[in-house]
Formats: sequence, structure tokens, C-alpha cells
Amino acid sequence: MSRLDDLLVDFCPDGVEYKKLGELCKIATGKLNVNAKVEGGQYPFFTCAKEPWRINTFAFDEEALLISGNGNVGYVHYYKGKFNAYQRTYVLYDINENIFFIKYLLNAHLVEIIEKELRLGSVPYIRLEALTNFPIPIVPKIIQQEIVRILDKMTYLEAELEAELEAELKARILQYEHYRANLFDFNSDTPDPTRTPHLTHLLQTLCPDGVEYKKLKDICIRQKGTSITAGEMKKLNKAGAPIRIFAGGNTFANVNYSDIPEKNVITKTSVIVKSRGNIGFEYYEHPFSHKNEMWSYAGKDENINIKFVYYFLVLNTLDFQLKAKSGKLPQISTPDTDNYPIPVPPLPIQEEIVAILDRFESLVSDLKDGLPAEITARRKQYEYYRNQLLTFKPKPPL
Repeated sequence: MSRLDDLLVDFCPDGVEYKKLGELCKIATGKLNVNAKVEGGQYPFFTCAKEPWRINTFAFDEEALLISGNGNVGYVHYYKGKFNAYQRTYVLYDINENIFFIKYLLNAHLVEIIEKELRLGSVPYIRLEALTNFPIPIVPKIIQQEIVRILDKMTYLEAELEAELEAELKARILQYEHYRANLFDFNSDTPDPTRTPHLTHLLQTLCPDGVEYKKLKDICIRQKGTSITAGEMKKLNKAGAPIRIFAGGNTFANVNYSDIPEKNVITKTSVIVKSRGNIGFEYYEHPFSHKNEMWSYAGKDENINIKFVYYFLVLNTLDFQLKAKSGKLPQISTPDTDNYPIPVPPLPIQEEIVAILDRFESLVSDLKDGLPAEITARRKQYEYYRNQLLTFKPKPPL
């Protein structure tokens, strides 16, 4: 048996008594609106955000738990000292039990209150009555301390694992970006381990004197989009429809052929220029169009692999972001892309570089999909063991 099992047998052989949270502490709320916050203020100001703001006045000087009543509903802060609070933030103080034991209980079981409110048709919110009646198992302080010790260690290990997984993803992305940049560095005489023996042979055979650069407009056709509005896109959007219309950023709509003029449908595999706001590029292989303030490029002939062009433009995204004109939204113009110099090695070299980068993209994509799933699985595992530790057999009524 573990030390915790031994303690439960010694101190709680017949089960555990439960009391209402309102019997174990004082529960208040703040009095202020969110706009009372002050940049660089002297004291923490707890609202329903996950990070406290600052303020120059305090209403509490306590060791307390602060619970978001709405917004990030159910989020629990611990703080000791002078602070202030938003009017929908609950402040629990003068807590008679181990405050961190109570915090872990709230983290584990407040979700049940929130889900109940949702089932009743309410917006996510914690009512004072529900919080006051929240059941707390009354176990001896020595057991509370042991549970807090175990959960502190589990929380640390879980956070450490998440940090390691996120660092691994970041490192792989940086490695990919480094290799991509090296693949497009045709002026270096230094042997590049990124390049396959086949690519090295192709470069030595087909480009012994280096690679020619041309303007994008000389190797690609610039394509216009359609005059569709955002409202029309929203109205016409149908999941699974064959034509995708891009509207900048990550916004798009899928529509049918009958929804836009045939002349506005682009069927060539292309690079789409996201010219406003979050400036960047998208590679697309299926029938599509885009709003008129955007444009796209397809290769002029079979000697241009348009995905090679796409990868090169993505590598140089920062150049275009720096070219963007300031205003309500950053924006580039067609000459910014038309006149951009693009390396044009023979097609076999373009295809080999695309094949290498496709493999890198696939590896990074697998990591992006796999690591969040791993993190989610670890969190669920942690929550399961936490909830097991915080579940006690009720003492039978007398």
C-alpha cells in the first residue's frame, strides 16, 4: 500500500464526511468593472482572464482563491497579499482547510457545475449558490498535505512533459526552415548535407555555372479572381462543393460551379497570394478562385514546377511583409510579386527540391498533428489520476 492508502486506512476507515464550501470559508466577489484596470498598476487585479491585470487600489489583503465566474469560467487563481477583483470574480478566503487541497478539488470538479448550467440552457456561469454548496471532503490535514504533495509532483511532471513536446516541435520546425533555406542557396560552394546525392549530381551536371534568376512575371501567369463579396461567400458556402474561393487569411468558402462565372474559375495548380493583412502564400491544386483584391500565379510552361515557386516564396515571406504598405491592414501590390527574382534551375532540379521539401513538410505535419494529441492524452491521464485521488468514500449517515 502507498503512504496515502495507509493514511486513509488509519484516519478514515469508515469513509469521509462532506461539508459545503460555504461552511469552510468566506466567499465574496469583487466590486469593479474590467475598465478599472491600470497599466503598470501597483496591485494584481483579478478578472475572468487567465492572467491578472494591474490596478492602483486594493480591496483584499488575504491568502485567497479567485474563481472566474464567467469568461474563462471556472479558472482558479491562488494569491496571497493585497489585490482587487472584478465584480464577477469570486474571492474565497479565511479557508479552514489546506488551501491547495481546496484548489485541486475545485479544478477537478467545478466543470460539473459549469456543465450543469449549460444543460439548463444557461450561458457558462457559476452561481454563488452552486459555489456555496460545493461539496468538500473533510479529511485530516495530514491526508490533505499528502494529496497536495502528490498532485504538485504530477502537475510538475505533466507541465515538464508538455514543455518537452512543444520544444521538440519547435526544434523540428526550425530544422526544416534551415534545410529549406539551404536547398535554395545556389550560390554556396560549401557541401550541403540537406541535398541528396541525386540533387548534388543534378546541380553539378545541369548547373555547373550556377542558377539563373528571373522575375516571377517572366516565368508565371498572374491570374485574376472574382468580385464576390464576403456576404455572398457566406451565403453560397456549401461543405464539399467543388470550387474553393479564398478571401485572405484562413477564410474561404466552397461553392458550386453555378455560383460564380465560369471565366473566374481557375483550374491550373497555382500559388495564391494573400496580399492583405496576414501576408503569405497558399499552394492549391484544385479548381478555385479568390476575391479580386488577391491574385495568383500558374507556371507559363511545363519547365516551371509551380510548387517549387511556392516553396521559394514561402521561404521569403518576410520580404513581402516588409514591403507591405501601412494602413488599416498591411498590403502588397502586384509589382511586389511580379518583379520578385526567382531561381530557375532546370526542371529535374526543381522537382527534386520539391520532393525533398514535401518529405520535410510531411514530417513536420505529422509532428504538428501528433504532439497536440499526445499532450491531450497526457492531460486526460493526469486528470484521471487527480480525480481518483480526490474521490473519497462518503461516511455513512448516523
